[in-house]
This record gives sequence, C-alpha cells and structure tokens, in this order.
Amino acid sequence: NFFCRTNLWILLWIFLCHPTSSTSMNNPLSTRPTSGPAALLEGTKLKQHQKDKILTKIQREAEAVCKNEITNFGECAKANGILVAFKCRDQNRCMLECLQAYPREERIKDFLKEFNETGKLDV
Repeated sequence: NFFCRTNLWILLWIFLCHPTSSTSMNNPLSTRPTSGPAALLEGTKLKQHQKDKILTKIQREAEAVCKNEITNFGECAKANGILVAFKCRDQNRCMLECLQAYPREERIKDFLKEFNETGKLDV
C-alpha cells in the first residue's frame, strides 16, 4: 500500500512539473526528436558531440536569462519540500515560460549558418 501511494505521488509530480516529451508519440521507443531544437539538428553534417555542445550551450544561455525565475522556484522548493508540486505551481509556471520563451530555434539556425559558411563550429 505504501508503494502504491509513493508511485501515485511520483506520477502526480511528473504530470504537474514536467513538460511533455519531444520524442515521437507514435512510437514510444523512438529516440529521435520530432520537434523542438534537437529536431533542427537532425540530418545535418554535424557530429553527435557537436550537436550536444550546441544544445548544452543554448541551454546554459537560457538558464542565464532565466536565472531569477529558476532561483525563485528553487527557494520555493526548498521551503516547501514534498509539497512543492502544490505550493510552487506559480514559480514553476513562470520558470518554464521563461525557459520556453528563449529563442532556441533561432540560435540553432545561427550556429548552423556559421557552420555552413566556415566549416567550423565555435561553441
């Protein structure tokens, strides 16, 4: 009975706090992204480690822009512990909106344009 309640809380946490996956919903075993920033890198001549560096750099840029929202959510989570899913909804929503508003696709296009023009990737 304890494990059932624990699993319910975990599922509730995932549902409330995590955006939907960007992988294909038709094939749940598929690891290829069908939308979002990573999908723009599919089919390019970049090696996997270069793609990973680009995505990591863009994520770090987004985190720098949204530092206040991330900090607010972190403080709320520390203060509320296990009730974070209920008590920190507003902070979580603000943080996710800020992170999702960052122009990832434009930054990826900039990196790809640079790579196509120079043949090098400065990440």
